[in-house]
Amino acid sequence: MEDSTVSSMFSGVVQQGNQGHQDGTLINPFVIHVDLEFPERNREFEVERVKGIIHKQHTHDGFHIRTSVPPPNLSLWEATIPEDFPEYWKNRVIQVKAPSRDYWFRSRSELYSKHPKIDQMTMRKLDATHLKVKKDINRQWTYYLLVFPESVELANAFSDDDFTLPRGYVPMKVPAANNKFDEDLCGVGLFWIIAEKDSGTRIAAEDDVPTDYSQTFK
Repeated sequence: MEDSTVSSMFSGVVQQGNQGHQDGTLINPFVIHVDLEFPERNREFEVERVKGIIHKQHTHDGFHIRTSVPPPNLSLWEATIPEDFPEYWKNRVIQVKAPSRDYWFRSRSELYSKHPKIDQMTMRKLDATHLKVKKDINRQWTYYLLVFPESVELANAFSDDDFTLPRGYVPMKVPAANNKFDEDLCGVGLFWIIAEKDSGTRIAAEDDVPTDYSQTFK
C-alpha cells in the first residue's frame, strides 16, 4: 500500500473518532481520543499522566495505560506505535491489539462448567460462535487506536525498540472470604508505559534504580 493511501486511510479513521461505524478490525479499529483530564473515561483503558518516572539514570514524564484482563489472556495483548502511520499521527497514536473474546467466553466448558442447567439453545449458539471465530482470523483480534491530544508528542523511551511498548502487570486476588462466590477470584492488571518526548532529565548515578512500573498502577 502506498504511503499516500496509508496516510489518507488512517487519517480518516482517526479523525472520524466515534462518529463513524467502527468494528475493531485492523483497518477499522476502535478509535479512542484520550481524555487526560479523566483517566477512567477512555473506554476499556485508563490513561494516567505520570511525572518523574525513573529509568536508566533519567526521569521522564509519561503515560500509564492500564486495563484488567483474565490471567490466561495476558501474553496476547500488545501495544505498539504503528510503523506505517504518517508522521503527524505516529507520534501521538498507540495501537493496541487484543483477543476479540474474553478467555472465559471461548468455549462452553469455561463459561458453563458450574452452570449445567443453562439451556441447550444457548450452548449451541456459543459453540457455533466459537467455531466461526476460530475459522476467521479477522474475528480473533480486536484493535484499538489511542489518539492523544495534539499537544502531546510520544517517545518510546522505556522500550528497547522504537515501536513496542513494554508490558507490565500487577497480579490481583480477591480472597474467598471477601466475595459472594466463596472462592478465590484472580485477575491481572495489565499496563504499558510511554514517555513524552524531550521530557528526560539526567539524574545522579547513585539515584538510579530499575524502573518499577507497578508503582504507577494506582
